[in-house]
Amino acid sequence: MNFAQDEPPDNVASLAARGAQSSQPIDELDSDDWYNLGLELEEVDPDKAPDAYRQAINLDPENADAHVNLGRLRQLRGDLKSAKRHYQRALETTPSHQLAYYNMGTVFDELDEIDLAVKFYRKALSVADAHYNLARIYEIRGDRLSSLRHLRQYRRLMDLD
Repeated sequence: MNFAQDEPPDNVASLAARGAQSSQPIDELDSDDWYNLGLELEEVDPDKAPDAYRQAINLDPENADAHVNLGRLRQLRGDLKSAKRHYQRALETTPSHQLAYYNMGTVFDELDEIDLAVKFYRKALSVADAHYNLARIYEIRGDRLSSLRHLRQYRRLMDLD
């Protein structure tokens, strides 16, 4: 799998040059700078955010957070295959990445592969929504006790936020 790009896309490069908080030239932006730009772009110009995440990955193929965010954007556009690849890559580089496990669970949930979704949600127990989704699944399956247990944990985690 090669996510590399030779040059940053022009539209993102100009935004990065304008938006960089330091006086760094564009060619000195590192993977984290591009990742942070992607976060900012999601708020103001979401169509350009994937380019920033791709550039972050180009500079550091092991940037798990960039893979997770690019995967999420792909998933939102319905490209579950690409989303899954990015989540898998994040988990290869950071095996404890809770959000990657959660997001992978949502992919399998969307595909109605509920047993696999449960497997991934159960590895993302620090993510409140994983408990919510587990509660929903267990309720549907008729396991009221497990459903209530996960709903309680969901509420606890939401109170911490």
